[in-house]
Amino acid sequence: MREYISKLNDRNLNRKKATGITNYVLYSLIIVITFKVIDLLKSINFSSIEAYNLSKLSWYSFCLSFSLFFIHLSFVKSFKNNSSLRVLRATKNRGTYFVNVIGIFMFLSPIIPAFFMLKLGYESTYLRIYTPIEVALIILTIFNLIFIILILFKKDKKLFTAINKNERDNISIFIFIVSSFVVIATIYSIVKLHIPFKIDLVTFCLLIFAALVIFDKVISNFTDDTFSKDLENLEYEIYLKNLKDNEIRHILQSKYMGFLVEDWIKFKLDEINKKLKSFSEEDSKIKLQEMELRNLDKAEYPIEFDGREKKIKKLRTNLRNRALDYYETNHDEIKEIVDTDPTIELEHSEKLKSLLDLLKSNLKSAEYLKHS
Repeated sequence: MREYISKLNDRNLNRKKATGITNYVLYSLIIVITFKVIDLLKSINFSSIEAYNLSKLSWYSFCLSFSLFFIHLSFVKSFKNNSSLRVLRATKNRGTYFVNVIGIFMFLSPIIPAFFMLKLGYESTYLRIYTPIEVALIILTIFNLIFIILILFKKDKKLFTAINKNERDNISIFIFIVSSFVVIATIYSIVKLHIPFKIDLVTFCLLIFAALVIFDKVISNFTDDTFSKDLENLEYEIYLKNLKDNEIRHILQSKYMGFLVEDWIKFKLDEINKKLKSFSEEDSKIKLQEMELRNLDKAEYPIEFDGREKKIKKLRTNLRNRALDYYETNHDEIKEIVDTDPTIELEHSEKLKSLLDLLKSNLKSAEYLKHS
């Protein structure tokens, strides 16, 4: 297992070198884009362009950029993993809020010019008529806005999900079809639109969106670097503490690589049983204190009685809240896998449902959960 850690780290580093997409390359691209954007800003005479047409062309250009980006994503997603291994790991792993920020800016890129276009069109002295293509693009832009709202207000849970899936990804196919339509529609609309500095403006918008994509890749590289550093720290910890293979395997599975489905079920069952035992033992200790309190004369020791009673109630409430939170979190984790991943083998699915039944039965029978 020790040798595997070193090989895994070396493999990650070699993979990055093989792609050639290092941070130095990305920073160089950002510098080139920055100088090009500055040149375009100097060459474009914005005062000669009507504000409505400027907003419309910017909207077309960002819709084009956005759809090209999603065509690339759907193409990448189309490659299936042929491995028979089924792995479960946490979806929330070494994340950064910058990923969401850049994602929001990407989705906002067509929304902002669309807003100004509609606003200027509404305030115009003559009626602005939108073509069927523009109406379709406006509807898709509204979906972008809805998606941003979902990102901002979603409840982020540390749930487990399956990777190495081999099922047909219909969502990617749908995204590819819609994005292809948007590319054709926007290119046609841009060609039909006659305004000065059209090519420069389209190039400007495409470069701005490209910069966002590059920043997203920079963050992805930093995430990979963090993973490599974590492996280096793990390697140091292994030699420092002289960890055994089973201990190394558990750390790798729980923190880095994820579990095989069978191993995750065993791990979860063991964890749940230990936790239930811990809650039960804690409940027994509280019951012992309650028994001692009943033997105490309240009339003779009123202050001591009230103090111990408050302490017991506090312990009860704390135990109940922690137990309910534990039940809810684990129930959601397991139920998500059972409900959303049809590719898990029937045998594993039945074992996962047994874990749910174990949680539900204890939720109903545990006396410490019945105290308010």
